[in-house]
Amino acid sequence: MVAARIQSIRDDPGGPDAGRVFVLDDATAARLATFFDVVACRDLVLVWKIDVDDNILMLRSIRAEHVE
Repeated sequence: MVAARIQSIRDDPGGPDAGRVFVLDDATAARLATFFDVVACRDLVLVWKIDVDDNILMLRSIRAEHVE
């Protein structure tokens, strides 16, 4: 389930599964999504932003970790 949700974010990083948006100190926007990992029985937090590099949109991961 977590892998499918992350893939849906990669396919459409601004879409309905993309979580919440917040503004960083450098005035760029980042997104936050949380998932429950049923195998490990803990939450997974994923924070990312969309950057442009050589006119190519890139999903850049800022933080991904399990939360106890």
